[in-house]
Amino acid sequence: MLRDVLTWLPGASTVAFYRYSFPAIAFAFAVLAALGIDGIATQLPRRRHAIVVSVLALGVLVVLAYEAHRLVDQLSGNASHWEWAQIAWTAAVAGAVAMLSLRRVRAHGAVLAGLLIADVALMFGLRELAAPRSVRVDRAPVTYLQRHLGLQRFFTLGPIAPNYGGYWRLASLNDIDIPLPKTWTTYVNASLDSYVNAVFFVGNYGGARPLTVPSPAHELIAHVNAYRDAAVSYVVTLPQQRLPGPAFKLVRRTRVASIYRLTGSAGYFSTAATCAVAPEDRQRVRVGCPQPATLLRRELSFPGWSAAVDGHDVPIRTADSIFQSVSVPAGVHTVSFSYAPPYFEISLVGLLLGTALLAAGCLGNRVSTPSHHSLHLHAGNGPGGRSAQASDPPGG
Repeated sequence: MLRDVLTWLPGASTVAFYRYSFPAIAFAFAVLAALGIDGIATQLPRRRHAIVVSVLALGVLVVLAYEAHRLVDQLSGNASHWEWAQIAWTAAVAGAVAMLSLRRVRAHGAVLAGLLIADVALMFGLRELAAPRSVRVDRAPVTYLQRHLGLQRFFTLGPIAPNYGGYWRLASLNDIDIPLPKTWTTYVNASLDSYVNAVFFVGNYGGARPLTVPSPAHELIAHVNAYRDAAVSYVVTLPQQRLPGPAFKLVRRTRVASIYRLTGSAGYFSTAATCAVAPEDRQRVRVGCPQPATLLRRELSFPGWSAAVDGHDVPIRTADSIFQSVSVPAGVHTVSFSYAPPYFEISLVGLLLGTALLAAGCLGNRVSTPSHHSLHLHAGNGPGGRSAQASDPPGG
C-alpha cells in the first residue's frame, strides 16, 4: 500500500523512492517512540488524551492487520498461524501501552522500554519461525551459464533476478540498480523495450509495468536483433515459458528455469573487418588485422574509460549510440581498457590535502600538560606558608 502511494510522488517513476524510504521511516518511528517513552516517564498524559490516542492507535492497527492479511492471502493463498500470532501480539502490546498510559505505575519509562524491546525481539523471532525450515536452491541454470556464457551476456525473463548476475559473476542485461546513466535508459526504451520503465528493466511485470502493454517476452522477440547486438547469447525463462522461432534454441531445462541460446549474437569484442580477435578478459584483447580496423567493445561508453593499444593511449569513440570503439592499426596488437572516475586525480589530491590539514590541526591542538607539582602556588614562606592549588578560587 505504501509503495502504491509513493509511486505517485514526483520523480518516483525515475527514482525508486519507496525502496530507500523505509530506513528513514523506521528512524522516524524510533524517534517518536523514544519521545513518547520519555514523555510518559516524566509526566503522565491526561486520561482523556490517553484514551483518544489509544483508540486511534488500535484503529490504525486494525486497518494495517486487514491490509497485511489481504496481502498474505494474495501471495500465499492463506495466512499461517504465525501471521495471526504476530497480529495478536501487536494488539496486546498496543493494549499494554494504553494501560500503562492510563494507570500510574512505577518506572513507566523502564517498563515501556522493556516492553518495546521484547516486542521487537519477538517480532523478529516470529518472522524466523514463519520462514521455511529448508529451501532447496536449484543452481543448475547458474552452473550452466557459468560454463558456457564466457564474456557474453544473458537476459532473464524472471528466474534469475536482476543484479544477481553480479553475485554469480555472470553478465546480465537486466538491471534494477540506481542511479543509471541516461544513455543506458534511453537505449533500453529505444532499442530493447518500448514500454518498460528503464529503471526496472527486470524482464517481467515488476516495476509497475502496465498489464495492457506487450509483455517483456514479446518485446524481446520484436527487438531480437538489438539483443543480439548487445552480446546477449542466452535467455533464461520460467520452465513453462516457450520462446518461438529459429532464433531461440532450448539448451537446458531445470526445475525452476529454461535456458535458450540466442543464435547469431555479436561478440563482446568484434570488428567489421576480417580480424582475429582473441579476448583475454573484459578489459584486454589481442587483435590481428590485415589492415586498419575499428574494434567494437560492447560496453557502455561512459566518461572515465580509457584505452591503449600496445600501451599507447588511444581515444574511445561511441558506436551505435552506446558502445565503445577504438581504431586499431594493421598487424597484431594488444588493446586494453581501464576505468577511473572522472577527476579522480583531483579528488585524490583533495583527499590527501584534507588529511594533512586534519592531522596538522590535531597536532596543533596538543598542549603540554604541566606536572602536578608545578600547579602549586606558594602563598607564603616558612612553616605558616600555604600552598594553593591553581584550581582554588581567587581569594581562597
